[in-house]
Amino acid sequence: MVSNISGSGGFSRLVDQSMENAPDGVNEALQTPQLRIGTVNFGNAPAQETAQPEAMPQSGGLFQQLLMLIGLQSLLQGPQADMAAMFGGQGVSETEKDTSVPPTDDNLQGRPPGDTRSAQEIIDANPVLKNLGDQKDIKRDELKQRFGDWTEDNPDPASRADAAYNMARVLNSIKGLNNREGGSRGDLADNGKIDGITKDGDARHGTEAGVLKDIAEQGLKALPSNGNLPQTNDSHVRLDGTNKDNFQWAMGEIGKALSNIPILKSVLAPMFNNMGEARGLGDVFTGALKGIGEGAMSAARGPVGWAMTAATDTAQIVIDNVKNKK
Repeated sequence: MVSNISGSGGFSRLVDQSMENAPDGVNEALQTPQLRIGTVNFGNAPAQETAQPEAMPQSGGLFQQLLMLIGLQSLLQGPQADMAAMFGGQGVSETEKDTSVPPTDDNLQGRPPGDTRSAQEIIDANPVLKNLGDQKDIKRDELKQRFGDWTEDNPDPASRADAAYNMARVLNSIKGLNNREGGSRGDLADNGKIDGITKDGDARHGTEAGVLKDIAEQGLKALPSNGNLPQTNDSHVRLDGTNKDNFQWAMGEIGKALSNIPILKSVLAPMFNNMGEARGLGDVFTGALKGIGEGAMSAARGPVGWAMTAATDTAQIVIDNVKNKK
């Protein structure tokens, strides 16, 4: 028995029955000359080719409802659905934002299969790349030599897109680094810029800019393998890798000095240290109040508490000085 396509089969009656309970507007959509759906007949008539649905610009949702009603929603599945599941609703997968696997010379080979974005689309999706400047200590020409040219100077669209992907992945990996002690850096990972550049264009060591400078000069081996920003002796660099202005630097230096004096280490040093780590004026005041609160708690313990604080501070100062000498 051969399955044929005609206009008078039992399948047509099935459609008619289904349409009795169809949502409003479906019957109207089916009457448009832009949509033709063949019906199935069974018999010995010659097989005919199934008529395919033509474009229906404003009735896609209604057509989908109809398919669901008559049990043919499987027609909506196929290569396009598989690609959507793999690459997301926009048809792409921004794997350059995945920092779980650090980039290496072996695994950094341009866009993965299925990623057909242009260089500009990748740049627009990664503000840290879009905002990348050409400072004294971060030379884009050196980065282009290592990872490819993502700018219009590269006439090859595919090569340009692969280079943009490579550079975005490197920059996102730098943004994903923890602070020097392995802690979170808060919203710095999403601020869309490389931190640590001075007003003169210098890249301070222990900052994102310092890491990028090292990568440009030495390659990806300069990306910290422990996932943390590098240790630094630069007192103008905060724990989170951002730069201090001169006022914040001075507050931090006072805090360091007070941290070598018993009692003051616990009573006053926290205030100045917190002010030195502040990123803005509001954080300066918040840090000062936090430090005052910490000092007040130490003072409130009375003479016995003061004596215990002095002894504890003295021991800690000795330990810190030994560590610093190493």
